[in-house]
Amino acid sequence: VDVAHLQVGELVGPDFEWRPGSADSVTGQLLLSWTRTPERPELSEEWDGRAQTGHAGRAQWRHSSPRIDWTAIYREVSEDFRADNGYIPQAGFREGYGEAGYTFRPESGLLRRVRPFAIYDRHLDFDEDLLLQQMSAGAVMDALLTSSVELSYSYDRILAGTEVLPRQQLVYTVSVSPSMTLSRIELSGSAGQQIDFENARTGTGPDIALGLTVRPTPHLELVLNESLRWLDVRSG
Repeated sequence: VDVAHLQVGELVGPDFEWRPGSADSVTGQLLLSWTRTPERPELSEEWDGRAQTGHAGRAQWRHSSPRIDWTAIYREVSEDFRADNGYIPQAGFREGYGEAGYTFRPESGLLRRVRPFAIYDRHLDFDEDLLLQQMSAGAVMDALLTSSVELSYSYDRILAGTEVLPRQQLVYTVSVSPSMTLSRIELSGSAGQQIDFENARTGTGPDIALGLTVRPTPHLELVLNESLRWLDVRSG
């Protein structure tokens, strides 16, 4: 094996968990990486045999009680962090995430649980430029037949090329488990604005995804997934 044509590296780091109370948990992880790129500049400018060191970290505080729940997350991945044995789709960003919800449990009627929620998520690069910002509010409702409905309104700002574009959507997920044989039917998607990333512009159009799970025997499971998306961008 020609080592010069392989990317080599090491990854090390600790993680921790602390429970200050029965309803709270604090978790975190810190990773350090040392890597050397392959000597293949004809495939990528960065693949010139350079040595790189980087770090990644995550801290989370989660509170969960019968009525109130919230989650706060901070995540950071440096530009030179690499984890070739893990799934790291992006490097060079900082993220702050917050979510809060309140749960109602009706004593009668079709609904078994209702949870209104709000979410805020913001990604910045290390120059403090915006990569992604998401704000959404909605509700999750559980009902009979192990069914659930989630509806939310989302206002996003997303980097496409060199432009930060707005996007407003109504997001939905509907799922039901009618029987042991037809164990799952799920319909999800959104309606409103979509981003044309190739041309850095905002258009409109829905997207829809359908999932079915069928178990004809106790030892056989068939899964069907289908999705469609439309994007309409009108010039002028």
